[in-house]
Amino acid sequence: MAVIHRRGRDAPSGPVTGIHVFVAALSIAALAVVATASPTTPTSQTCFAPSQLLGAASRLSAAPALRFGAPNVAGRSLFQAEQPRLRNVLSLSMADAGASSTGIFNGINDAVKTAMKARESQRLQALRGIKAALQAATKVKNVDVLPDDECVPVLRKLAKQRVESIEAFSSGGREEMAEGERFELAIIEEYLPSLADEATTRKWIDEAVAETGSDNAGKLMGALMKGHKDEMDGALAKRILDEMFPGGGGG
Repeated sequence: MAVIHRRGRDAPSGPVTGIHVFVAALSIAALAVVATASPTTPTSQTCFAPSQLLGAASRLSAAPALRFGAPNVAGRSLFQAEQPRLRNVLSLSMADAGASSTGIFNGINDAVKTAMKARESQRLQALRGIKAALQAATKVKNVDVLPDDECVPVLRKLAKQRVESIEAFSSGGREEMAEGERFELAIIEEYLPSLADEATTRKWIDEAVAETGSDNAGKLMGALMKGHKDEMDGALAKRILDEMFPGGGGG
């Protein structure tokens, strides 16, 4: 394990190990989430996604700015780059806790500014496309800010478009274009909650069958969409329904 020595007249004696650096980075990551949260957000509603915070802390702990006595621009830039992702961790965690949040909408706006400052042209282009789609939705609904539960369907639509474009470009031998679409898809997915796996989807289908008393695939899909629209992979649900009820089932 790497050993990093403190500098400074008043520094305590003893080495600082890589674990110390990582713990410090984890603390900074958590503070960054709190600092970027809306001032109107009750702290009782704040919860964190540990795996995502740990991932951010891992990247931050590798930054030269966290080496004691060695602050530099590269480290600070990395810290700034993590803030939109950390804000997104907060917004998605709040959504899971049932809080009404506009974290995705505001997070995209902040991410655009960060990408501009960092001169990350490809990321900036992708984020501007997402921002344009969200702003178009605000005009349709005649609102200034879109809440997370209305941002998610917009992002799902954008993700679906990217998947279709990737397939089209790949089948046409235009791999460079497909790579660009994959990059944009990855940015979109940063702001999307994960979809349910097959086991959970099958459980929901069983519940829909019990609740509706139907074996009609179309009716069951309608029930699933009503209860789990933003959590469910529609293609996966359709495949399972087709397996369970060949030919669409009955009435």
